[in-house]
Amino acid sequence: MTPEADEIGKREFIEAYFEEFDDKVRFLSQLATQGREAEAQLLALVYLDGLASWLKAPRSTSAHNFSDVLTELSGDSEFALVLPHWLPKRLPWGSAPLGAEPAVRSALAVISEHEALLPHELLDALALDEPFRSWLASEVWRGTVASAVYVSLRVPGVHRLGTGFGLSFSTTKRHGQTLRRVGLERLLAALERVADHAKTVSLDANMWFGVE
Repeated sequence: MTPEADEIGKREFIEAYFEEFDDKVRFLSQLATQGREAEAQLLALVYLDGLASWLKAPRSTSAHNFSDVLTELSGDSEFALVLPHWLPKRLPWGSAPLGAEPAVRSALAVISEHEALLPHELLDALALDEPFRSWLASEVWRGTVASAVYVSLRVPGVHRLGTGFGLSFSTTKRHGQTLRRVGLERLLAALERVADHAKTVSLDANMWFGVE
């Protein structure tokens, strides 16, 4: 087989793969209409996690990959918002610079824990010196809505056989508006966008997910 034929064959294989994947995504809506919303939600989370693992390769941190892909590629801006009350619960204090925990907790105490902020807004609002600011900037993804979806829906869904029926933020607002519940509808919309992106970068580069 010539190199040209090999490239054509690979492209056809990529196209066929993503056509089949599109069918899988459409099937999730069918599952939901059959009273299987929990199963559809679980599969949506698993598919998002799988796409994220490929798109963010070679980084192997599942939670970080999942959160970044939801934040960057879902087309849903709320996934990028940081939840100030959630952030300190998720930060890896054990690997933080000496003195970071009291400094960060003290800085967070002066802002509203019920107002969701974009990462740069949060960092700008906190009075932090280096190296604490740089460390928090590298870890702030852990406090996002996307990360909360991973921890509160994806993890229990995969490891404890249950995802519930979504994730609500009843006490957290953005510009006076309560954050929207994350349920199957939003996850499917995000999954469709991420899958479309994965297909596009794969075909543009003629490489799986643009990274192989």
